[in-house]
Amino acid sequence: MAASYESKVIATYLSNLMARTSRRSAIADKLVTWLCDLGPQIGCPFEIKDGEEETVARSRQERGKPVSRTIVSAENWQTAMGVVQAASRRKHRSLAFDRNLNLLVDHFGLDKIEHGILDISCRYARHSPMETLWDDIQCGYPGGAVAMLAHFLSVPPPSLENRLAPGGRLRRLGLIGSRSKYESEPPSLVDGLVSALAPASRSFDDICGRLIGPVTAPACSWADFDHLGEERDLVTRILKGALAKRAKGINILL
Repeated sequence: MAASYESKVIATYLSNLMARTSRRSAIADKLVTWLCDLGPQIGCPFEIKDGEEETVARSRQERGKPVSRTIVSAENWQTAMGVVQAASRRKHRSLAFDRNLNLLVDHFGLDKIEHGILDISCRYARHSPMETLWDDIQCGYPGGAVAMLAHFLSVPPPSLENRLAPGGRLRRLGLIGSRSKYESEPPSLVDGLVSALAPASRSFDDICGRLIGPVTAPACSWADFDHLGEERDLVTRILKGALAKRAKGINILL
């Protein structure tokens, strides 16, 4: 079973998405099926009331046969939404992982949407119930993965696109990579980020230490670069100047 705080967070995302979903859609059918199977893992026990569902034939055909699907009844849909909303309102103390993510977000001054993108991507990468929820409903979701992520966060898709763009802070800071390999998953995270946010990290320095790793002693001394002559001395001056000005980063190509 998912930890209680994680249950609350996932239930909140699910509540946001259900508020934008028509009970007559194929996505609604997938959602109630997921709740029946895995809802208890996030504190949302749910059972479909027998005899309330309606099966309809779509106008198109597949392999010469009519394609049918189930329409979720109003009663079952309202019950499902009520269970999910109740779970999203429960009070729980945040876990160490979530507090570490907050430290990262605060350090870089990320906004609520950027925080949500990282949060969902982390929960997916950690194989929480968020992973099965995403995988079970993403196929055929109107607007694709970006629209679904936006609906989980209850934000307009264009706002999300701006933050996922190459010029967005998440990409510029190296926290997320390019679009997922198959563009059917949440944004990919930088290698090692999930493990760096996990206990026993308790500070931003701990997170950086686990993400970057310990500083190792160099195999070469500065004298080993005497053959570079003036180029080596130029690099020395650049590095000293950068340190004096507390520059955030420099690039040197020899």
